[in-house]
Amino acid sequence: MCNAKYNKAGEAKIIKQDIEHTCDVSVTIEHDSGCTVASILGLTTWLNEQWWFAGSCFIVLGLSIGMAGRKLEKFMVALIGALIMLFGTLTIASIRNWL
Repeated sequence: MCNAKYNKAGEAKIIKQDIEHTCDVSVTIEHDSGCTVASILGLTTWLNEQWWFAGSCFIVLGLSIGMAGRKLEKFMVALIGALIMLFGTLTIASIRNWL
């Protein structure tokens, strides 16, 4: 669990411990290392609540693809693929606490 007050090695507060089963010990502690530095999950929650923003972006993107025709087709496909990969990678990294 996150507690910025405990930030040195070996300095942590034990919240809960389950030592009834000696083969399966469970300890819950508070320490600075449990705090996330960055997360994109807040952005995904916001986009879920503000669905109109994502819809507006899709409309603008669709209109730009429709108006540009074949001239910007490769660029638009590359841009869409890059954005999908970026947000997918950031979401997975946030879930795994790699950020």
